Amino acid sequence: MLQNLFDGNKKLRLLDIKVGTWTADANWKGKSSFAAFRNNTVDKLTNSSIEGYRLEGFDGMPENLKSKNPTEESGLKGKEKKHKRMQLQSMPAYNWLSYFLDIREAAVSFDRTTTASPSEYAEAILCTLIKRMTALVQAFQSIPAPQKWIGSSIAFGFDCGLLPPRSELDSISERSACYIFDWGRSELLSKEEFEALSGDDKEDRVAFWKYYTTGAKRLLFELCRAYYQRYTTSKWETVCIEILDYDAVSSDDPIGYTMIPLQETSGTFPIMQPDGKKQLKSKGEECSIKVNITKTQYPADSKLASGWEIEVIGVNRIPNMDWSKNLLSFSKNKSDAFVSISVLSSTSADRKSKVGKKPVMRSRVIMDDNHPQWCEKFEFAEVKNPSEMLELLSIAGLSTVVTLEQLDGWCLNEEASDDEALAQSVAFLQYFGIN
Repeated sequence: MLQNLFDGNKKLRLLDIKVGTWTADANWKGKSSFAAFRNNTVDKLTNSSIEGYRLEGFDGMPENLKSKNPTEESGLKGKEKKHKRMQLQSMPAYNWLSYFLDIREAAVSFDRTTTASPSEYAEAILCTLIKRMTALVQAFQSIPAPQKWIGSSIAFGFDCGLLPPRSELDSISERSACYIFDWGRSELLSKEEFEALSGDDKEDRVAFWKYYTTGAKRLLFELCRAYYQRYTTSKWETVCIEILDYDAVSSDDPIGYTMIPLQETSGTFPIMQPDGKKQLKSKGEECSIKVNITKTQYPADSKLASGWEIEVIGVNRIPNMDWSKNLLSFSKNKSDAFVSISVLSSTSADRKSKVGKKPVMRSRVIMDDNHPQWCEKFEFAEVKNPSEMLELLSIAGLSTVVTLEQLDGWCLNEEASDDEALAQSVAFLQYFGIN
C-alpha cells in the first residue's frame, strides 16, 4: 500500500498518525507484557495521552522542520532517528499541520494565472482531507460493534513536489490521500461475535474503541480548525513576527517580537522584549528585524481574493539564549533562532491569544548564530467570501452553515486542560452531528 501511495508522485509528503490513547495491550495478539509496558510508556510521554494520537512518521518534510534537529541542538550525538521520532511523537497536531501544509519549496517560480499558488494548493488539500476524514469518522459511527484496533494508523499525504495547474484544483483529490493503514494488532468484530464475548471482554472492546474513535474525532477537529484559521478571513490587519530560540529538550525560548500593521512596506522594525515593555537589546545595541511586505491579487476564478507576502530578511543581532550549552567556553554559545509568523484579524488582535483566527508559519532554524538571516517569504491569504468557505465545515450534510461566532468559540485554547480540550472538540463535532 505504501508503494502505491508513493507511485505517481514527484515528491510525496506523508504523515503516519498512530491513532488511540493506548497503542498496546499486554497479551493481545502476541504482544508481551514487557513490550506493552514499553509502548504504553511512550503513549504516556507523547501526544497520544493528550490528543489521542501521535505523529509516528513524516516523509517529505519541509526544510523548516528538518532544521529543527534535536541531536545538533542538544549536542547529544548518536541515535539521531530516535531523537527526531520523539520530537514528532510529542508534537501537537496544531504544529505538525502547519509544517504539513507548508508548500513554499514547490513555489520557486510560477505563473499565478495558470498555476495554483501554495496557499490555493494547501486549501484544496485541506478541503479534501476534511471531507475524507469526515467520511472515516462517520463510517466508524456506523460500525455495529465496538472494535479493538490497536497500533492502526491514518495516513495523510499529497504530492508536494509540484504545484498543480489552476484547472486541476477541483480534482485535487487524485493528488491527496487519507487512508487507514498499518493494521497492526487489530481485529474485525461482527455484532454477533461481540454479543458472544464475556462481560469483561465487552468492556475491553468498548474502552479501546472509544480510545480510537475519540482520537479520530479530535484529528478531524484539528483539520477543521486549521481550515477555519487559514481560509475564512477576508481581511487581515496585523502581522506578528516572533523570534524564538529552538530547544530540543524543553519549550522554545521567546527572544522577542514585532507587530506590524498590514500594509505594503519595507524597512527595519524594532524587536520588543517578550513582555512588550521595552525594545530588546544585546550587548548595548538595540535589536531590529528587516521585513518586506507586499500584497498580491488573485485571479478572478480563485477562491482567494489576495495574499499578503511577508518576507523576513533577518536581524541585526539577538542575545545569546543558549548560555548553558558550552559552560566551559561561554564565548562559543549562540542562539538557534527561528521566526514564527502569524497574522491577526479584528477577532484575534492579541498576539498572545491562542483562541480565534491566528494561522502560523515558521522559518527554518539557523543554528549557532546571533545575527541570523533567513531571507524567507510567507503568504497569508484573504478570501473573497468567508461564508462560502465556511460551508465546507458543514461536513455532516447539515443544512446549517457555521457562523463565525460559533466556530470562533470552539477554536481550541492550547493552554486548556485535557478535559477542556476534549469538551471543546466534542462540542464542535456534535454541532455537525458527529457524536
